[in-house]
Amino acid sequence: MGQQLAVVGLGQAAEGYMEAMAGGDVDTVVSMLARDAAWSMPPLATLFRGHGEVRASLAMYPLSGMSRWKHLVTRSDGQPAVGAYTWREDEGCFRPFALDVLTFEGDRIKEVTAFVTRSAVERDREAFVRYPDEPVDASKVAAVFERAGLPGRLD
Repeated sequence: MGQQLAVVGLGQAAEGYMEAMAGGDVDTVVSMLARDAAWSMPPLATLFRGHGEVRASLAMYPLSGMSRWKHLVTRSDGQPAVGAYTWREDEGCFRPFALDVLTFEGDRIKEVTAFVTRSAVERDREAFVRYPDEPVDASKVAAVFERAGLPGRLD
């Protein structure tokens, strides 16, 4: 029974994370993190560690207000996860961008591993902000989103 309650609690925490991300609320997202939290984005070699680095990254992107997002809560390999979709004007729908797999330490998020569905080519800061505008990699969507039971598009 205790483990079932813990799973429900983590699901609620994932919902809170999703709502904060969808609302562009950097402060709330950071408040959910452990002090030494890490945020990585495979296949990129990028890693942000601690509240300061994560806050700066989120404010620069993805919570800068430059992109439109929708999110769905799911699970990936037994862990709470949130699918992040970004609006594609050319397709008239939201398409997968990253699956944020959340690793908890108690009631805090210890790690966010954001599996990105775009090219793995490194970018400078300005190009990184427009990363969602690049074409979706269908093989990554299948490997990441479909495997987690999420659709390949949201209308």
